[in-house]
Amino acid sequence: YEYGDGKYYCYDFYTKPTADCPKLRFSLSRTLNSDDGLLLLVCNEDADVLAGGYSIDKGDFKSWENLKRNICVCHPTDEEYDEWKKSAK
Repeated sequence: YEYGDGKYYCYDFYTKPTADCPKLRFSLSRTLNSDDGLLLLVCNEDADVLAGGYSIDKGDFKSWENLKRNICVCHPTDEEYDEWKKSAK
């Protein structure tokens, strides 16, 4: 799932729950300025709690060019993305 939230553009990825691990959400968030790095939040969706939050510098994220719009099945339309860009500046 992909969406604009305030100043961040977010990519949410979910795991399937197993007997050993709950359903997790990995949320990668970035600003329009890619030099700001990434914010990674890991949430336990079964308990609705944050499991951890991490800041990742741009130099530490090796596949920066792979993180672009429309990589998720659900993403904003071009119009919605343009509206988010205007509000995120």
